Amino acid sequence: MTIRLGEREFAALVRIARHRETTAAELVEQLVLHALSRADVPPPAESHPARKHTTYEEATAGFRADAGVRTPPDM
Repeated sequence: MTIRLGEREFAALVRIARHRETTAAELVEQLVLHALSRADVPPPAESHPARKHTTYEEATAGFRADAGVRTPPDM
């Protein structure tokens, strides 16, 4: 959804917002929510994941933990 306001429309929106003791952003949000509540909702797309989810255990199977880190002896 795109809302394009010219300078005159934006000034009018700000004037209305001040009169209602709110912000222009709040008014735009209300307008968008109202428009969405009246819009037709398309059916969900039939899509399937490209591959199943890989769990951490599946991804790390076959790997072993690193051996302890060796540090040089203190001098």
